[in-house]
Amino acid sequence: MFSSKIDLKKDIADLKTNVIQDIRLIKEKMAITEHNMSKQVTHKKTYANVTGEIVVIKPKNSQGNDKTKSDIKNKLNPSNLEVGIKEIKNVKDGGILIKCSNKTEVDKLKTEAQKKLNKNYVIKTYPKRKRTM
Repeated sequence: MFSSKIDLKKDIADLKTNVIQDIRLIKEKMAITEHNMSKQVTHKKTYANVTGEIVVIKPKNSQGNDKTKSDIKNKLNPSNLEVGIKEIKNVKDGGILIKCSNKTEVDKLKTEAQKKLNKNYVIKTYPKRKRTM
């Protein structure tokens, strides 16, 4: 009977250490999960972020989109400007819409376009619209 009490105390002590270790592991996993969830929330894409920043270049005289695009490539050479262009679209009246990654790239592209293309083209930027429901 005396040995069984000692065995019970050892078993209880072992169980206690196992429970404490399990609690520590659970706390660590919860901390990692909270950290990962906070990353996901901060990188959430919004409508405004997805649409990006744009520059619209339209000719003052009537001409085709291909002519406008070739003038932009030849006179501006966007690769030398180190501007990240996401997308280029044709718009009506021979214009070209250029979508950039951020506002600084749009500003850089717009100032360079105004220097080199201002005689024959109208260069505009449009602020992001707030989405209304």
